[in-house]
Amino acid sequence: MQMEVAPATGKARSARTRAHNQERLGRFLAEFAERRVESVTAVEAERWAASNSRYDAERAMFADARADGLVAVNPFSGLSVERRDARRHPPLRLTEAELTELIETAVEVHPRHGQVVAAMIGLAAWTGLRPGELYALHHSDVDMEPGALAVSRARPKDGGERELVPPRRRSVRLLPGARSAIARLPEGGGPDGLLLYTARGQPMGARHRDYYWNPVRDQFWEELTPARRRTVRHDFDLYDLRHFFGFWLSEQVGLSPAEIAPEMGLGDHGRLAAETYGAAPQHREYPPPGEATELARQLVEAASAPARVILFGSAARGEAGPDSDYDFLVIEREVHDHGTEWTTLREALGNVDRMVDILLYDEARAERRAKVPGTVVNRALREGRELASSLA
Repeated sequence: MQMEVAPATGKARSARTRAHNQERLGRFLAEFAERRVESVTAVEAERWAASNSRYDAERAMFADARADGLVAVNPFSGLSVERRDARRHPPLRLTEAELTELIETAVEVHPRHGQVVAAMIGLAAWTGLRPGELYALHHSDVDMEPGALAVSRARPKDGGERELVPPRRRSVRLLPGARSAIARLPEGGGPDGLLLYTARGQPMGARHRDYYWNPVRDQFWEELTPARRRTVRHDFDLYDLRHFFGFWLSEQVGLSPAEIAPEMGLGDHGRLAAETYGAAPQHREYPPPGEATELARQLVEAASAPARVILFGSAARGEAGPDSDYDFLVIEREVHDHGTEWTTLREALGNVDRMVDILLYDEARAERRAKVPGTVVNRALREGRELASSLA
């Protein structure tokens, strides 16, 4: 028998709460699809909670089942301590290159509507908006000059729009990444001038997340290196991308926590921003100009086939901050084992004072990706600088 969500008895849950719970149960129901509801044990519930940071919907489902007499015990009822611990996960911290890969993955996963999904992901990361705020954005909220985004509405999970009040009602600066995300959107836009919309022309909302967001995140996570999989949770949400904006404002723009808070819709005078993103970094001398070139030379020497190395991102544009990373695109004539070759290249660099991201492609795949506007290879070859090569 397949597991089903039991109807609530006694104190009924609101339609909005029940719809939210049903949406969040997809992974759990798939995992236990052939099990009877009463067969799930507390040990299994604890294992599930340990690998999934959110399990309120599962607990609610079993509470309903217990109220209906389908189970004697709610296996999730004793996990309140673990739930609080789950909230202590460090904030998601993707690099700029990883974010670019995540955005590019959206185009690959959704070939017919990928540019809109990619824009949604880019805006989430480069503006710090919450998902409900993203879904309510209209073209009239965008002011390219001087570069500001008006956040005045949110779209709740049950649909419609509601007006925001301060501190959530705010103006957010348009960083270059946000401008690029908006530029991806097809002309004409969605219904009622909405920026984000589904392939069927309906307003984008939380109920569409499983279809549009989850497959993109899952494919992106599967393609991370084993080391990064240990630090990036497999179930990170669209909401978590807003931390990219917070860290960027702190480390690249140099804002204080009190200055970050209003841009992220926080009304605590910077307390949470200070805890999450730290104080604005003190100015320190940047790496010497020849460091990137030397690293590129080492990559070419370590490659198992003739290769070229392109530096791209903020370092190539001359916009690197004190904590900016190096983004290298390595194109080899052929790559037989991507994972082994990537590890060889990274180990060849040894310890570097700043983070180094390496994107590895063989010539054939790089040539294909270079023809697709918006991909990381296309951008790196257009804007980057070739620092070393052994290709004829």
